[in-house]
Amino acid sequence: MHDLYVWTIGQERYILCCNLEPKSSLRVSYPTIGGCIYCIASSPLVPTKLALGLGDNTVKIWDLSHPENQRITMINLWRSIQGKVFTLAWHPTNESQLAFGTHEGRIGLINVNKPSSTPLLLFQHFRTPVHQVVWGPINGNKALLGLYACGEGEVAIYDTSLALTQEPRTMLVQAKKFATCTAWKPDYTQFAIGFKSGEFEIYDGSLIYKFTIFCEHKAVFNIVWHPEFTEEDSSRSPNHSWIAISTADAFIIIYDLNCETVTDGSVESNHRLIVELHGHSKPVTCMCWSPYENSKLASSGQDGIIQVWDVKTSTIIGTYFGHNYEKILSVCWSPLKKDYLISGGKDNCIRIWDLTKQCAITEENLQEIQKESIRLKQNRNKQKQPNENDDQEANKKVKRGAMLNLTSKAQNNPCTMLDDCKRIFSSITQKKPTDLEPAQDVDAEVMNNFDITKLFGDKSEVLQLLEMEQEKHAEKKKYINYQHLALWKGNLAEALKEAISNQTVTPWLISMAPMVSPKLWQEACAVYTTKLLEDTKTDPFELISYLLACHKVEEAVKVLCDETLFREALALAKCRLPKDHPLINEIISLWAKFAIINGSFEIAAQCFIVLEQYEEATKALFKRSDEKTLKFAVELAEKTGNKHLIDAVTLRYNSFKNLPETPQENIASNI
Repeated sequence: MHDLYVWTIGQERYILCCNLEPKSSLRVSYPTIGGCIYCIASSPLVPTKLALGLGDNTVKIWDLSHPENQRITMINLWRSIQGKVFTLAWHPTNESQLAFGTHEGRIGLINVNKPSSTPLLLFQHFRTPVHQVVWGPINGNKALLGLYACGEGEVAIYDTSLALTQEPRTMLVQAKKFATCTAWKPDYTQFAIGFKSGEFEIYDGSLIYKFTIFCEHKAVFNIVWHPEFTEEDSSRSPNHSWIAISTADAFIIIYDLNCETVTDGSVESNHRLIVELHGHSKPVTCMCWSPYENSKLASSGQDGIIQVWDVKTSTIIGTYFGHNYEKILSVCWSPLKKDYLISGGKDNCIRIWDLTKQCAITEENLQEIQKESIRLKQNRNKQKQPNENDDQEANKKVKRGAMLNLTSKAQNNPCTMLDDCKRIFSSITQKKPTDLEPAQDVDAEVMNNFDITKLFGDKSEVLQLLEMEQEKHAEKKKYINYQHLALWKGNLAEALKEAISNQTVTPWLISMAPMVSPKLWQEACAVYTTKLLEDTKTDPFELISYLLACHKVEEAVKVLCDETLFREALALAKCRLPKDHPLINEIISLWAKFAIINGSFEIAAQCFIVLEQYEEATKALFKRSDEKTLKFAVELAEKTGNKHLIDAVTLRYNSFKNLPETPQENIASNI
């Protein structure tokens, strides 16, 4: 009689096989990957631990201590990770601590020994992808390591021994260049920063600028230092001062950086070019030096291949094509076997391959490889689109953007959120605001004569805001947005004159022009509006344009509310409806409830204060845990006269007031 087996798969993304007879037992356990593999990091202290940063908003810890082919052990970490994980970095001295950076700008710390614990999120300095995080000394102190994060062209330095809410220090680079990548030398004596302009700078361990090397190529993509020691070395590696640079030109450049101090006390760069490696047809995304042998380098590229180099002889010793010519985003040497490499990419697969079984492909054969790659991708695209007669327009995703960009940026500025609450409160109570923070060094385009409290003011103040928004749209040549706002203000003639003068007339503007003409045109607009309302993928701004053309202001406002564009809905209502219209307060009330759900408690408080619902505003700010916010919450609570609320807020305020502002406990010990 044959044994009975059952295969199952669940939400934890494991494929399991169990033997049902004579006794149920697990025979096979395979984890699956739900997104691109953006990064792979091997623990420097526990070689059997491999961290994977994935495009499904998770981090997986792969336990390589279980070599069985039938059971692969991976721990899935997902708590508080809200975006694709672009970069990972193990702490050099704390084996349980792993840092990560995501595509929406968050940086956090994970305790891999406590998978069920919530990661500690650091102050969110970036709003766009964090390209790299690395550990390095703070103020030249090798005993105190912090995080160096690269994103938005800046390098932010986090001192993790301070409070989580501590804003990082931004490193000042030469001539304010756009930084793309960073790398600390393993002994922390040198720090390298690569730039979009195709050059990289070298700093010493105290972040004192030393010199710049111009690569004469396009943007620097990646920087990797040679290990201080390899398995074959009995002492320090002779190549410890080598550094590998990859650029947008698909080259890899190897330099030997050996800085020496001259007699007058200044430092002179004594660097030389070792070699330029040409073996990729597209930019190199990742590089990794071998920890086993000197001068052996692995590189992965957007061309879908991995090359392994002997840098001393400038030769390719192995080439791997196993990722179906998709972009390979990460590669590293196996921590257990010197001839094994581990790679991952956009094909959502982790692959382990043996270097000794791969043939070397030279530069002469790259053209044939590239043609094969293009052919395979074309075939895959045809398979994805089997029916050419499909309605492609039906599958188009409508791109919805905010119309009031400056207002949104100013209102969501963490440096002024609480102060805006205080200003709105003072304008209603006729009380001078206190404890306002001094102006911070934020985006000048937002803070220069821009008062967010005007959004809650009268019609003339809202019109002033829209004027500034229009100026910014015109400056950025977003004429459609400029014309939309002119229509909202009820002054389309102004936009028409501007468009004729600037030769920026659009079909949309022409269609709006007959607003003063025949009744038949309005009926046609009404019919078209009905059609747009029935289409769930309609651009809301296009829809409200036709509603306004038919003078259906209230319906236009409700469409914006349905799309959760409350800021825009309020601006439109203030411009087009009487100041005492009940819909205005209804918008503010809906906005407040939506802000509460999304955790934007300061914005919710602003709305409740405008509605003079001070108890609700107090409850919103009560959810915060910083002293300044709670102090203002006490002031709001006193306005309500609710003794129980006053006592509760005062108690919470006093409990946080007695805490030190910047506790010096090391975060690693708190994980």
